[in-house]
Amino acid sequence: MRIARLGGSTLYDLHPDLSNRLASEAVKTAEHFLNICIRALDYCPPVDIRFGDFLRAMITADSDLVPDDPYGYRIAIIDAFRSRGIVPEGAASFSEESLRWASPEIFDGTSLPTCKGLEFDVFKHDPDLQKEAEKKNGGVLHDYAVANQEALGLSAEEGMKIQARTFHEVHRVRPDGEVLFDFVAELTQHREVPADPQNPDAGTFTFRGGTTLVIDRAGEVRVAIQKRVGAVADDSKNVRLKQQRAYLNDRISSVGMAAYVTDSRLAARLANATIDFKLVHRGY
Repeated sequence: MRIARLGGSTLYDLHPDLSNRLASEAVKTAEHFLNICIRALDYCPPVDIRFGDFLRAMITADSDLVPDDPYGYRIAIIDAFRSRGIVPEGAASFSEESLRWASPEIFDGTSLPTCKGLEFDVFKHDPDLQKEAEKKNGGVLHDYAVANQEALGLSAEEGMKIQARTFHEVHRVRPDGEVLFDFVAELTQHREVPADPQNPDAGTFTFRGGTTLVIDRAGEVRVAIQKRVGAVADDSKNVRLKQQRAYLNDRISSVGMAAYVTDSRLAARLANATIDFKLVHRGY
């Protein structure tokens, strides 16, 4: 109350106590928001992340750690995305319950068995032991994914290999001091698809999919975040594939040398090109 009554001679002349308090609260809020964003990275799909996906990741990550949301961060985040017209796919509404990523049982009624055999203590002092534990975890995750392909949103078509490229243990501390232990794994697949189904000379590009799993220490899959690569027979109905194909064709048509080279050469180069943000600082 003492700070609230303080003021200056003009609108912009704040008392030092009030300005320091405002700065302190602003820093605290920024730190909380940054932590929410960082934690959300573990709740994103392994490929093709959209703004709506990141919204769902933020809400899920924060709900797991702070169920009651005393400061109303999640409401503010949802309103910010909604006011900008960002609509997440797969969510029935903008409520917290709809935006949280769900386990496979809730998502489509599919029951998943426990993932047994994971080694949680992968941060060992001996590099050889750590490498051995990581190799073991990779094998366990791969075998689990192969045995539960359909439930995990992975394709079982011939030649569609499953790769467990990324997996790590996560420690999170709740405001009350309780420590949560989870295991985050990314399972990926890819296949080559034609850049233009009507033009065999247009070349191909790599279409990727996969699933992010959040597994607790008991081996139960709490969350499965899917980006299905889909079956070849269903390519005509695959919305994500159509969007990527349209984006690639748009890039091809906008390249200055498009009139002088074949589509297949451009498609191959653009599909495998990476964006180097350092080039922004070249200057002209």
